[in-house]
Amino acid sequence: MATKQEDLDPNKLLPFCTRCFNVGAAASEKSNFCHMCGSEATCINIKRQDVRSMQGNIDARINKAIEYGKKLAETYTEEDCRKDTTEHINQVKELIINASIELLNRANEHDRSKLESPEVEIFTEYTPKLKNSTYLSEEYKKNLEGMKVALDHHYAHNSHHPEHYKKYVCNTCFSDYKEMPERCEECHNGQISIEPDISQMDLFDLMEMICDWMAAVKRHADGDIIKSLKGNKERFKINDQLYSILMQTVTNMTK
Repeated sequence: MATKQEDLDPNKLLPFCTRCFNVGAAASEKSNFCHMCGSEATCINIKRQDVRSMQGNIDARINKAIEYGKKLAETYTEEDCRKDTTEHINQVKELIINASIELLNRANEHDRSKLESPEVEIFTEYTPKLKNSTYLSEEYKKNLEGMKVALDHHYAHNSHHPEHYKKYVCNTCFSDYKEMPERCEECHNGQISIEPDISQMDLFDLMEMICDWMAAVKRHADGDIIKSLKGNKERFKINDQLYSILMQTVTNMTK
């Protein structure tokens, strides 16, 4: 005849799971596994009477927490809501102020590298040529080739340019990498091109970049920020979502 539960030995050791608080399958040096939650190395051997006591205490604490939560929800007043919302507003305000300070610092430091060698000499020569050329025209691109030394230095020291960030693209399958691979991991081709990677820019970079573009078109005789954005979408492989964000930002800033 089966032994009744109340007659079971209260001092018998049972594998008690410290994760799910149920009696597990085994707790020994060789095996430690809970068949209730599937976790390993979470069971300890404790007396049957202590298991009941611990489970009872845990259930009581859970019930108490549930009741406390219900009571808290019932006593949450309009004043509590105003207090929480005001705290949230102040936190957001502080973060926006910090972001504004970052943008002000960038405004103060923008393009300062152009005032020193090796940039200032080359920009002195080519700025008039750029002014009289159409953005992204063959003449414009030829001028950029002549400015390579200055531009390489400028891009390296100014993160508001997509060229500051690099990606390495396989010429065969177009897989891209953040670091230069010896060979493409996908097709094993060894010919890799270096391209600007606008996806590595943060919002501060992008904000300074769009302000830079808006100001730059004013230096061209036929400058147009909308045409410039469309050209840069292709030039820097800007996806549709980011392009829409940039376009709407320009629209709001030129109202």
